[in-house]
Amino acid sequence: MIDSNIAELFPNHPVKELIDNILRMPRKMYRFEDQYGKDDGILMTFGISASLLKNNEGNDVGVIILLQDLTEMKQMEQNLRRADRLAAVGEMAAGMAHEIRNPLSSIRGSVEMLREDSKMEPRTTGC
Repeated sequence: MIDSNIAELFPNHPVKELIDNILRMPRKMYRFEDQYGKDDGILMTFGISASLLKNNEGNDVGVIILLQDLTEMKQMEQNLRRADRLAAVGEMAAGMAHEIRNPLSSIRGSVEMLREDSKMEPRTTGC
């Protein structure tokens, strides 16, 4: 990729605009993330580090851009967040089940006592 034109490497990406923005900014080093959609529909995430390339006189003559494929790392982060959410839902469900079981246990005990009482002789009240 050395001495390659980045616009040829990423034909569907607004690279010219990216480089123009880097050249306009007063900083010397730039770090950011960007996403790139491939032709097959897969969305890739890149970590981008860009630096101005200067000649001996200190004039800007180009941009050095380093790309790091962060797609897999971003997918792992997303999976971890999903697992955390599922764990939270599981804890909430366990708490709700506990809260429902407690009163049901009392009701069940009362129903069993009533069943045992129904085996006794009926009481008649005299009026």
